[in-house]
Amino acid sequence: MAEWTDEMTDEERRQAVVDLLGVLAYGELTAFERLAEDARWAPSIADKVALAEMAAAEFAHFRTLRERLEKMGVDAEAAMRPFVGPLDAFHDSTAPSDWLESVVKAYVGDGFAADFYREVAEYVDADTKALVLEVLADTGHAGFAVERVRQFTTDDPTAAGRLALWARRLVGEALTQAQRVAVDREALARLLVGGSGDIAEVARLLTRLTDGVYVAAGAVEIALDVLSDLDQPFTVAAAKERLGSTRRVVVPLLEHLDAIRRTRRLPDGKRLLTTPSA
Repeated sequence: MAEWTDEMTDEERRQAVVDLLGVLAYGELTAFERLAEDARWAPSIADKVALAEMAAAEFAHFRTLRERLEKMGVDAEAAMRPFVGPLDAFHDSTAPSDWLESVVKAYVGDGFAADFYREVAEYVDADTKALVLEVLADTGHAGFAVERVRQFTTDDPTAAGRLALWARRLVGEALTQAQRVAVDREALARLLVGGSGDIAEVARLLTRLTDGVYVAAGAVEIALDVLSDLDQPFTVAAAKERLGSTRRVVVPLLEHLDAIRRTRRLPDGKRLLTTPSA
């Protein structure tokens, strides 16, 4: 067996690409299934239409990936099969309790996975990278989820803390999924290690993606919606209570919001929400 840091052969690199396209294809197929199911339970016709359109876009992405695999002479079903277990395990462990949780799940949990695969795509050839970025493009779910969360928490402010905790759990479960994929598929792991020359790169990649629980997949917008209900300026303690989380989680989140200029830390330690252009 080759060492992790040995230069990959052309065949090994090809296998890494097949693995990447295979996991993405199965992810898009399951995204289609779940969005179609979400559309079934949507509370309005407009929501049904929006989710159905997103589901159609995900299935189009699946077909694109399947076609690329077939052009490579690879059986798409065989390429997807190794990832059925870990991806199904993720979805089984994060079954939403209601329709809104399912919307947040697609926004936060799936978005984390997309961020992970974008990172992997940095180490493949230009054509494959372009394809990966194309199929991982937002299908409109981000704006849809933020708007629905905003509406729901306006009507029921007590739901904000529950959704914040749900988002945190989703990121943790998505991290477990990403670790399993990275470790179980040697070609993908060696691709990451070979691209950086450092075996610790896989761990650092996952750490970057989880730097601040709400950073993944733009879920910072959900946190901002929750924090906007607080009297301004607000304390860390008030943010912790409103988010229903711990200081260990909330402090890095607020520091991230400071860094991207969505909050401003005052001399007394309190914070103010700001506009994106501030």
